[in-house]
Amino acid sequence: MQAESFQLMATLVPIGLGLLLLGIANLSLRDFRPWVKAVVGLAVVAFVSCLTFPLDVSEYITATVAGVVTGVALVVTLAGSSQVVTAFASLIQTVIQPAWRWGTLAAFGAAVVSVSLYKYESDEEAVLDEEMSVMQQLAWKPPLHVATDAIVVTDAGKVVELHEPDTRRDTAEMADLERRILEQMSMGLAVIRQNGVDDGANCHGWVFTGGKYWLGPEMVTKILNENGYRPVTVPHVGDVVVYCDRGQVAHTALVKYLGDDAPIVEGKWGWMGVFLHPADHSPYGQSITYYHSDRANHLLVGLGGTAHQNAAAGVPTRTPTRQ
Repeated sequence: MQAESFQLMATLVPIGLGLLLLGIANLSLRDFRPWVKAVVGLAVVAFVSCLTFPLDVSEYITATVAGVVTGVALVVTLAGSSQVVTAFASLIQTVIQPAWRWGTLAAFGAAVVSVSLYKYESDEEAVLDEEMSVMQQLAWKPPLHVATDAIVVTDAGKVVELHEPDTRRDTAEMADLERRILEQMSMGLAVIRQNGVDDGANCHGWVFTGGKYWLGPEMVTKILNENGYRPVTVPHVGDVVVYCDRGQVAHTALVKYLGDDAPIVEGKWGWMGVFLHPADHSPYGQSITYYHSDRANHLLVGLGGTAHQNAAAGVPTRTPTRQ
């Protein structure tokens, strides 16, 4: 506050002094030629501008002092011109005409409407662009190849295709990008981090492979169909949460706690970390379905999972539904 007060004082005092000197000079020199008054006026502007140098203020303040003193001097000088007075009187005569006054008001109103609509549309586009940018960064995945170090199948014996990254990004770089994404989504205080960034697996791989591999959304549908999962209206702790986007699997997580308003779920956000959050508070939308299975865990057979007892009989094919 003291710094702001000093800068305000450093601006206003030279301006006031400059106007005072200009007034005294022009009163004293009123019988002199115009060029003499102009030279004196420029000298006054230069003098008050130089007063700001010892105060160690910004160049902006010096320019402001010079500009204001010069501008006021020009206005006062022009006000004494007969041509200016005549032009101003003519303008007044025009302004008092009803057609000009109300026409100007209508034009101003139209301009306000146009500018407001343009500003609103621009802001909306900016928000959408930012949201798209966030989702694109969140949906990023490294170049992948099919993993061949494990044979993994569904409970019905069908092979599940696993993927691994060709290379991995720097952890510090990913952590910084994750922080900025959370800030853009305004979710930094709405989630609880459980684990840090890791591009070795995505959300589906975290649920069904123990965080060892990447799984595609088509594999999630296959696993739900063949591992004894059934959609439930009332979730239980340990159930799988499936988020859909336009009918396609977009994200999976696990029910961790049963809250009063919404279940608290735990899941890995793509290449980002593992987060604990309300089910309805995530970047994956509100199209949520809960799936229950009688299996001991959600790991696939070949990664520590055990097939459910009715696996041999097969299960009916179905796709995730929206709640």
